[in-house]
Amino acid sequence: MLKQLLRTVPLIALLAAICTALPAAQAAPGDLDLSFAGFNQSGKITAIPLLGSSMALAPDGKIVLVGRTGNSMTVRRYMPNGNPDPAFHTVGSITISPPAGMQAIIPEAVAVQANGDIVVAGRNRTDDYDGANDFLLLRVKNNGEFDTLFGDQGFALTNFLNSRDLAQSVLIQPDGKIVVGYANDVFSHDDDFAVARYTSDGKPDPTFDNDGKRTFALGDNDRAYDVALYAGKLVVVGVRAREYPYSDDFALIRLNSNGSLDDDDSDGGFGGDGIVITHFGDNEEARAVAIQDNGYIVVLGRESIRQKRSFLARYKPNGELDRSLDGDGKLTIPVDLLLDLAIQPDGKMVLLGTHTSPDDDTKFALHRLLPNGAHDPTFGIGGVFFTIWATMTGATIWPCCPMAASWPAAKTATQPVR
Repeated sequence: MLKQLLRTVPLIALLAAICTALPAAQAAPGDLDLSFAGFNQSGKITAIPLLGSSMALAPDGKIVLVGRTGNSMTVRRYMPNGNPDPAFHTVGSITISPPAGMQAIIPEAVAVQANGDIVVAGRNRTDDYDGANDFLLLRVKNNGEFDTLFGDQGFALTNFLNSRDLAQSVLIQPDGKIVVGYANDVFSHDDDFAVARYTSDGKPDPTFDNDGKRTFALGDNDRAYDVALYAGKLVVVGVRAREYPYSDDFALIRLNSNGSLDDDDSDGGFGGDGIVITHFGDNEEARAVAIQDNGYIVVLGRESIRQKRSFLARYKPNGELDRSLDGDGKLTIPVDLLLDLAIQPDGKMVLLGTHTSPDDDTKFALHRLLPNGAHDPTFGIGGVFFTIWATMTGATIWPCCPMAASWPAAKTATQPVR
């Protein structure tokens, strides 16, 4: 889920700071974990860049990074302290080249199975035009070897109407089945939500709408960006776009295990027809979703055009907005572009993305919110932590709340950067 953030940061950085909610972090909330990135380092590392990178945490705390190197795909695995994992293929890294008939492997998302195997979702490219792609799924074993028994000789491809199919999210169900989703572009600029489910060995799941795939037309140009699971049901989030009148809105759908829309009100149906649309007053697209233990759904998004603000919404299990969040269930966060989130066991919400300061520096931005939507004053400075990798002598922290109308002077922390 970190792919959107990593695309906006000039250097690919692995931060233990994003996991300050874990018991292993010894520093104060919002401080960098100096036990990360090896002995006597800064709590962060800079790796050789991978195009379109995405990241996931393994059950044992190891960190998986996947991205492109030319037309090939590279998977790297790091130890919890930030050092390359020597037990993973060749010094923590494996590169997989496209097979005959495929020009490029374009990874977009990654998830780790309970046994440590790594599942990568994305798309293939078969020509220079890059116009007719399929959902692509592959698996790398826990030891770093490419799993050639997965799918068809290691690759699972799914075609939606001979169109430009883009898989950009992936999750592993408790039963081992694999769900991917994103947009289905049918060349008419009429994108639809697209969801596919596979068995644990990479075959289309016939119990999901008979052929393992479904599309949903919500407006004139719809895109799905993330998917989550709760109580056997799938929640897919993205944007519903209308041309007349023009409007981009948060879009959520909830699916039953068989792929049908969850529209049965007698069984706690979702939004009446399985679909919920939320408008913030501008043009918004939902980018990430997390589900609390009680079934409440937290969705994070951004402005779809200017990309200068972020939006957060929380929903009850039936799809109604939870008004305990900022009074109406919706929260607007100006200035910062936040693209991913996690829910702590105490209900606090951690949001991460980037911030561009008045001096045009792009900084890694980390926010922590209380369950009511207010910034957590015990985290960072006023609930926010910013840092950069732009220099070798220090990182800049902006000590302000993002809701402020003006920015105070910068405070510099002498944190060495690799």
